[in-house]
Amino acid sequence: MTPINLGRDVLLIKEIAEKSGLQVIAATGMYHSEEHWLVDKDSKLMTDLFIRDIMEGMEGTNIKAGMIKCATGTLGITDLNRKLLQISAWAAKATNTPIYTHTDAKSRSGLPQQDIFEKEGVDLSQVVIGHCGDTSDLEYLETILKRGSYIGLDRFGHDAMHPLDERINTLVELCNRGWLEKIFVSQDRPCFYDWGEYEWRKARNNDINKLPVDFCYLTTKVFPLLLSRGITPEQITKMTVDNPRRFLGQ
Repeated sequence: MTPINLGRDVLLIKEIAEKSGLQVIAATGMYHSEEHWLVDKDSKLMTDLFIRDIMEGMEGTNIKAGMIKCATGTLGITDLNRKLLQISAWAAKATNTPIYTHTDAKSRSGLPQQDIFEKEGVDLSQVVIGHCGDTSDLEYLETILKRGSYIGLDRFGHDAMHPLDERINTLVELCNRGWLEKIFVSQDRPCFYDWGEYEWRKARNNDINKLPVDFCYLTTKVFPLLLSRGITPEQITKMTVDNPRRFLGQ
């Protein structure tokens, strides 16, 4: 889900997919940041860029994006953010491509995202409102779900943003309320951040088998907790395989 302005590298993604044997669906789109080079960018130019990524290929390759990523951060719906959400909506409509969003769940920013998408004519069932696991506000989450969108409980491992037990409680309660088929479950784990004080020369020396949150966190930590709370293996498969497959049209 790495969009254009967060360091997307299509050739690296291609190499990883080939070496791992995994199918990777890459994204076009822009993050929410108030970057100078995005301000006053022509909307048609930006929409055409997204459409070209989807229909022809990204970064001069024939590798086509299968998703549009857009985001709303702690600043909320600024003028630039509204523009980027609208551009994502236009590209989604023109290409019948699904949208996955980044949100600030504490400020309930998934709702104005849905408002903008709906106003621009996007089918809300083709939208995942992401990072919804960062809150236990069930009224907020069910409002999103009742409008037809999926929700991403997709930040397992980010305990500082919301504790693991609260994430588990929310997921179990939503399943009990009948929302199983509208939930995505995943973790948000990069190999490396190039932000702030993070440095590759330090990170590269980490023992990947001793990280507090590694790439197997879901299977080794989260799934056993879900099973202990009565969530079945079939339900886990639904949220991690079947729902994404249906959403992506695979």
